[in-house]
Amino acid sequence: MPEQPQALVYTLKTLAALHAPRDQLKSIDLMRKALELAPDNHYLLSTNYIYSMVVTYLNKDKEPQQTVDRLNQEFEKIIPVLIKGNRSDKANEALAMNALSKDRPIEALKYLKAIPNSHETVITYILKAKLSESFGNPATAEEYYYQAIHESETPRVLEIAESLFFYSDLSKMKSKMKAQIH
Repeated sequence: MPEQPQALVYTLKTLAALHAPRDQLKSIDLMRKALELAPDNHYLLSTNYIYSMVVTYLNKDKEPQQTVDRLNQEFEKIIPVLIKGNRSDKANEALAMNALSKDRPIEALKYLKAIPNSHETVITYILKAKLSESFGNPATAEEYYYQAIHESETPRVLEIAESLFFYSDLSKMKSKMKAQIH
């Protein structure tokens, strides 16, 4: 997290906004404001990329691949900054996301394995699920999706998981979740 007080405020507001469907685009604006105040912060650089990618896939833009390509180009300019010294777990998530978006699952696996189990986040679980699907292992993917739901405490995370990188049919999981709620 950034140490600059106003950047920290924007970062925390970003986290809240991302989880409100009507505020997703607002979260990107808040993250960019935080980045203006702390432009070299690894957490902000990584999180900005991750959130921008998630929002792109959630919004199902008319030309999502063009947006993804642009985001990847911007992100790849900062990779040298992120890999200097010890990489943060958030940087590993962003690097794995970049690799998966470019259909490089082996590279993504390397970054995800670098994240200790005790530091895994909702995004880590979603990335691991997508990676499992790309390796043809739907049972393992489903376990990771359930971990993401458990960690996030909301089935809304399935919306992200369903559309990120490629379509994943999570209708059975959604039905199970609805049945448990009622």
